[in-house]
Amino acid sequence: MQMSEEEIHNFAEEARLTRNILRDDPDDNINTSGHNQDNIQGNIDSTEEQNQDSIDSTQEQNQDGIDSTVEQNQDGIDSTQEQNQDGIDSTVEQNQGNIDSTEEQNQDSIDSTVEQNQDILIVQ
Repeated sequence: MQMSEEEIHNFAEEARLTRNILRDDPDDNINTSGHNQDNIQGNIDSTEEQNQDSIDSTQEQNQDGIDSTVEQNQDGIDSTQEQNQDGIDSTVEQNQGNIDSTEEQNQDSIDSTVEQNQDILIVQ
């Protein structure tokens, strides 16, 4: 169970008031001072334990946040790499298509030139 700031403040105020009562009239409190001291120490111990629990919980939440951020960053990196590879593959495919088309056009041009040259030779 974690204590709210108000509960922690109330514990501290109770301890301060108890301390002041003991200082004001120690003769009236001889029999209860040990009991009050035990209560105060119990409150201190409880507060320290709750503070440690709160610290542990905060650290765990921070680590969860870090882990989540790292995972999201890795997902982003993976997605970017995949998109880049898709872009590379598409560019390679387009380039190969352009090469094939250019080779075909060049071959058509060569064939046409050879045919024209043969026609010229036949005419001569």
